[in-house]
Amino acid sequence: MKNALNEILLTSNNKVLLVKNLKDWLSKYYDNYVQLLEYCECGSKYDDLPCVCKRDNSNEEFMELYVSLKEIFEYSKFEEYARIEINNFKKLCNSDAKIKDWLIKSEEIAIQKLCLFLIDYLDYDIEEKNIFHLLAYNKNGVEIFVDSCDFLNLINFKQLYDEMFYIKRKYPEALQKIEFEMKQAF
Repeated sequence: MKNALNEILLTSNNKVLLVKNLKDWLSKYYDNYVQLLEYCECGSKYDDLPCVCKRDNSNEEFMELYVSLKEIFEYSKFEEYARIEINNFKKLCNSDAKIKDWLIKSEEIAIQKLCLFLIDYLDYDIEEKNIFHLLAYNKNGVEIFVDSCDFLNLINFKQLYDEMFYIKRKYPEALQKIEFEMKQAF
């Protein structure tokens, strides 16, 4: 499976992939992934947890690489949704009631599905002004990034949503519910 890693590194420009290249690579190696997953005995083939079965190193590295790249690719599917919702937000004219409705409409995606997106993948410069590429894989000194340009709408949508939800508190009932659940958990 070293060929798979070498191929993705050759495909990338300075270890930065475009989503299109990522999609092509995932498609090309999908059968290898499924075949290795079939030999999984730890139960992860039935859920989204990574497989912890013992494998030879090259197969283990391939599985980690495939799962990492697949995870970030799944986020790219929200790019069009994010573009539409940013445009919808621009039409709200700073109306608190309309902003709250917008937050409610996107709550499941922004709070649940994209909860850790910015934390897990996004990297800024020290002053948090310049967005760097998204780190998709980092193992044994090999780093693979995905071009942040392919996620600009998603990044902007999540930052906007978080600002309206957490900082400006435009939907306080939901925020209070989250805070209550957090207190209960600890």
